[in-house]
Amino acid sequence: MKPVKPEDVCHRKNVNKPELCITGLGLACSVGHDHKTACASMRAEFTRPEKLTHFYAENPEGYEDPDDGLVTGHPVLQGDADDRLTRMSVLLAMALDDLWSEAGGMDDRVDTLFCLALPGPERLSLDDTAMYRLIPEPLREMFPMDMCRFYPNGHLGMILAANDMAVAMETGVLSRAIIAGTDSLVGFDDLVRFERQNRLKTFVNSDGLMPGEAASAFILETRSVADARNAEILACIKGVATAMEVRHLLSGLPPVGSALASVIGMIMKQSATEELAVDAVIADLNGELYRFEEWALIQSRLGNRITGEKNLICPARFIGDTGAASPGAAVAVAVRGMALDYLVHETDEPEGKVLVVSCSDTGERGVLLIENVKYPQELTG
Repeated sequence: MKPVKPEDVCHRKNVNKPELCITGLGLACSVGHDHKTACASMRAEFTRPEKLTHFYAENPEGYEDPDDGLVTGHPVLQGDADDRLTRMSVLLAMALDDLWSEAGGMDDRVDTLFCLALPGPERLSLDDTAMYRLIPEPLREMFPMDMCRFYPNGHLGMILAANDMAVAMETGVLSRAIIAGTDSLVGFDDLVRFERQNRLKTFVNSDGLMPGEAASAFILETRSVADARNAEILACIKGVATAMEVRHLLSGLPPVGSALASVIGMIMKQSATEELAVDAVIADLNGELYRFEEWALIQSRLGNRITGEKNLICPARFIGDTGAASPGAAVAVAVRGMALDYLVHETDEPEGKVLVVSCSDTGERGVLLIENVKYPQELTG
């Protein structure tokens, strides 16, 4: 299947109540090689930054300590940081191993689509065959190329996939999908690119991203299919929406937040009062000024209509910017946080909902509304 292009995003159908069940999670990042360890580490605000010795940020004024020129990142793997494809493939295999370890058997002959989110073409340009080869070989035996779909859309790829799968499941075309994402931002080419764009956090630039690498995955299926195989339903996706922002980060224009406000507004329309009560908002804010300003604009536009505890959680604080894997990491944090009731204070009544917000460098904007199965309820504000 052909990869999704940014210009296609504005023509997508958005689904407000897809009734998709999350029945499996997988995550491999710098603070854990499985989703439970990783989420517990982030909850404890544990982080494992390292100096990246293969890249040196020059400073015309020099440094008092030469090590100040080394950029800090959040790598997972040892070895050649510039062998991005190998790293992405190994990370993906780790996340999928985690997914399979608790997801239960899926030998019920229900057709399953495999969706893979990857860096955007501005960072990595691959044809379909090259993208397919990133999938671990044993999985390729289960999923021939015609049962795979690729989303080279950076931060938004996994949400675009969830949106497409919601439409397919709503229309009865599909019953199950595996949505995965993998990325590595610690290689030399990416670091050079980010520094030239003044986006890299360095000793002399405090408003920038810290590069990371990760892979994440989750299983989506209809409730009937999940029940038929006695799968544990971890959470449900109650809304998904995507849109395209013209004044995106790479446009060179200041943010206005129009598309992000639009997709959050689409989710709010489920409520009679057009308000949204959530325990947390998990955003892909990564230290870049553009993203912070866009989010600040959203607060001024919609802040009074987002109620509940609405804790703001930013996984990039602990694992760096993980690119195409970031939405899956956010989903894991949301599902585990709701299951263990740590997204709210002990005295608060949980809403049982989390909003995942993601924005790509090239303009794609998207949100997922995730509901805890422990608190099944309609969205009433």
